[in-house]
Amino acid sequence: SIFSDNIRFLRNKRNLSQQGAADHLGISRVRYSKYEDGRSEPPFDVLVKISKEMKCIFWFAKVHFLKMG
Repeated sequence: SIFSDNIRFLRNKRNLSQQGAADHLGISRVRYSKYEDGRSEPPFDVLVKISKEMKCIFWFAKVHFLKMG
């Protein structure tokens, strides 16, 4: 998915391992890898954390919110 490709790209750009990214977000590596592999979508609060941690535009959260509504 576009989302999973984007978070993988952003993580690699910051030279983080999946474990490092998960630690920054306060989630398990297994949970984070599911987001990156497209097997799961993060809840809104984790999506906000990802946006802040990866220093990306907040539009991810808005798109996610619009999909739900």
